[in-house]
Amino acid sequence: MLGDYLSMTNLVSVLFLAYMGNNIVNLGKFWFPELCEQDAKLKDCVRPMSFPEDQLFTAEIWFVRSFQRQYSDDKMIHRIVDLDLRADEFIHKMNVTLPAPAMKNGTFFARVDLYPNGQREHTVSHGGKMISHQVPVRYINLLGDGEDLQQSGFEKTAHLRSKLEFNVMTEKLSFPKNKVPPEIRYLMRFDREKIHYKPVVYVSELNFRTEELKEIEKNKDEMELTIRYRPVGIGKFRFMSNMERSLLGFQDMGFQEKDVDDVKGLIVDTEMSILLLTFTVSAFHLLFDALAFKNDVSYWRKRESMAGLSIRSVAFQTISTLIIFIHLLHEDTSLLVSGPMGVSVFIEAWKLIKAMGLRKQDMDKGSETEEYDREIMKKLSYVLVPLCVGGAIYSLFYVPHKSWYGWVLESLVNGVYAFGFLFMLPQLFINYKMKSVAHLPWKAFMYKAFNTFIDDVFAFIIKMPTTHRIACFRDDIVFFCYLYQGRIY
Repeated sequence: MLGDYLSMTNLVSVLFLAYMGNNIVNLGKFWFPELCEQDAKLKDCVRPMSFPEDQLFTAEIWFVRSFQRQYSDDKMIHRIVDLDLRADEFIHKMNVTLPAPAMKNGTFFARVDLYPNGQREHTVSHGGKMISHQVPVRYINLLGDGEDLQQSGFEKTAHLRSKLEFNVMTEKLSFPKNKVPPEIRYLMRFDREKIHYKPVVYVSELNFRTEELKEIEKNKDEMELTIRYRPVGIGKFRFMSNMERSLLGFQDMGFQEKDVDDVKGLIVDTEMSILLLTFTVSAFHLLFDALAFKNDVSYWRKRESMAGLSIRSVAFQTISTLIIFIHLLHEDTSLLVSGPMGVSVFIEAWKLIKAMGLRKQDMDKGSETEEYDREIMKKLSYVLVPLCVGGAIYSLFYVPHKSWYGWVLESLVNGVYAFGFLFMLPQLFINYKMKSVAHLPWKAFMYKAFNTFIDDVFAFIIKMPTTHRIACFRDDIVFFCYLYQGRIY
């Protein structure tokens, strides 16, 4: 009896729920830090500097060479006067002249100075790097007239971060001196008595996205810059600070800037309630992936024949998974999407090898399933081949690509995405002929079905190619077809 509850699936599920519960408790502490009591002694607490409720501020945006010292060519590019820190948002677009280092493939920084109107002595500052060195991507028409941009090689060039965003923590909270949250302490600036802290201004790396990078052209020293201000509460402020350190740690371990870019977008541009829901859904996605892989492998290990299963569907699934995985890497897709797909490649390859061995045994005995499989695939080929070839030719003439390799890969993956649904038909046809679905791996199938609906959520949130996004909804149709067959048979 006890052994039934100690299965691997139950054990993994319990550990997962315990892990999620611990994360929820720790995350809640970000929003509810320990605060000073109202009657606490003045010397035992750090308190916010007091300003009138209608106090307005001035924000100066500077381009500087360094935060450690001043240079003669440091310059203020914009001043925001009468800024209401309680306002929901402030956005200003402007053209700026780039400093000399940027034109020589160098770097420079932006610094935000914030102070109450007429009280410069209370200035607080924070800033960030404005230049990122990237390999520029070019697209060309492979059969065009040569007017398109050519591939510029693999040399990194300077790109301007075209958006500068700064945040101010607007909640007025008093903290015990020895229990100030570390995410805030390093940004605090105090008055002379070291008791009252000034407004906490923050320019986070999370606000910089690779999609906002603009290549600096050699003969163009003026570019557009968007300045944005948004207030944040204590919870999101601490959460952003912690996530920034974590993501920078990923980059130190070898992850590229683009790999963490999508997570940045989730944290900064998503409402906190939706963000927490997304992280919860992501965690369940990983759980269902693991359980689906485990049950799929277990099912195929126990199979002794291919009766009722389509070898051609298994082969197509293996090939299409490999093509999609290569395509995701080629398109610099988030690791949240390409990582699980990479694991799937190995599992699908193992399943194909196993299925080919079982098929050989079945052919020696004579297989009714093989006849059904061959019949439906022959009919499908009359539809698939012309459509795939026609789509590839159209893409060659009218769609720009990075290279010939990119065109071949794009043509293959479009065929997989557009007509992948048709390759599900052999298994549906076999189920129809045999009037049974008992031969299908239903446990693994249900876990994959749950993930299909989770993928529908990701389709609107995570960066991925449009074709992959559409394919997520295509899989929903397949799922309902199998459910219908399961009901009637």
